[in-house]
Amino acid sequence: MDAQLERALAAVARDRQSGAAELARRAADALLVWLRRPRRPAAEELQAVARRLATAQPTMAPLLRLANEVALVAETGSLHRLPIVVARFRQLLRAAPTRIARRFATRLRTLHPPIVATYSYSSTVAGALSKARRHIGVVWCSEARPGLEGRRLARELAEGGGNVVLMSDAALLEVAPAADLLVLGADAVERNGFHNKIGTGALVERMAAAAKPVWVLADTTKFWPDDAFHPRRRPPTPPVPAAELWRRPPRGVRLWNPYFAPCAYRANLRVLCERGWLDARQIHRVLARLRIAPGLHRLLH
Repeated sequence: MDAQLERALAAVARDRQSGAAELARRAADALLVWLRRPRRPAAEELQAVARRLATAQPTMAPLLRLANEVALVAETGSLHRLPIVVARFRQLLRAAPTRIARRFATRLRTLHPPIVATYSYSSTVAGALSKARRHIGVVWCSEARPGLEGRRLARELAEGGGNVVLMSDAALLEVAPAADLLVLGADAVERNGFHNKIGTGALVERMAAAAKPVWVLADTTKFWPDDAFHPRRRPPTPPVPAAELWRRPPRGVRLWNPYFAPCAYRANLRVLCERGWLDARQIHRVLARLRIAPGLHRLLH
């Protein structure tokens, strides 16, 4: 693989602070730079790129979708179309958050200025909350340990003029049911639920018990059919640094530091994408229409 492209994708794989859409935009940008070379890539090179994309952050659907687009081009032999395909994908990543933010702000206008709870960092959520700040009473967010990306969200919202309270993760879990709604991002939207930072499921359960709404903001590049891979053939999740928890733990203490976890759909949960509001049944229909490259399994294994 081209050395410059490999460095760019390796940086995407190492990033534990940015959201899925942000990382996918960076990967697509790196691909477009690579594709401007005079020499057209061979099918074998595209297969290597697809493999690298899919294994960079395998819980993040936009990277899997981008890998799938590259794999489809490699399989059909229409290599000249790849710049168009990647540019179209990049344009969707760029335009979808604006459409989501517009729909989000429109819905908030029907409420009294609410208390909005949120968790971790999502560029889509950050943009939507910033656009709707005049319709929001206050945003509650937490540190999102151990990565602390919640601080980034709090800083961006405050710099944009929002009213923000930052608290510990445990405090957010305690007070979340007192909020009017919980707004989340997602790394992947699948048939039976969505993937996000570990801890999301506990917050969703707390809101469900209090009969409070949960809104997941995710564009359609994050939709991924979870049956596309056999459970034993999913790309392995790269190890995360357990030293974030404790740099030099004493003998006998083992560290466990998972970053992401699935969260099941609930009756109080809706997904907002650039096309509008979706429930679980509508999500199933979108997933059923996705075309997955037959050779993607083979590329990964």
